Amino acid sequence: MSELYKLDYESPIGVIEISGTNEAICSILFAERDLKINIMQDQTPKVLVECFSQLDEYFKGERREFTFPYILEGTIFQKKCGML
Repeated sequence: MSELYKLDYESPIGVIEISGTNEAICSILFAERDLKINIMQDQTPKVLVECFSQLDEYFKGERREFTFPYILEGTIFQKKCGML
């Protein structure tokens, strides 16, 4: 498996932790903390930076659809039913 990177986005409703590889986003979850600990760095993959940017646009009311690449994990049933 590729190396996993993390980046925090401070949204109006709490800190969101973005996780992913160099190729795709693996998860976007609310962090159970009030402070950002995963900040943008020179080695932050482009896909995480793009996800961060799209989340920012969403919370500013400028975006309704997301276009970054992502990896769905779950059972075949969950993927077919859209439970993820």
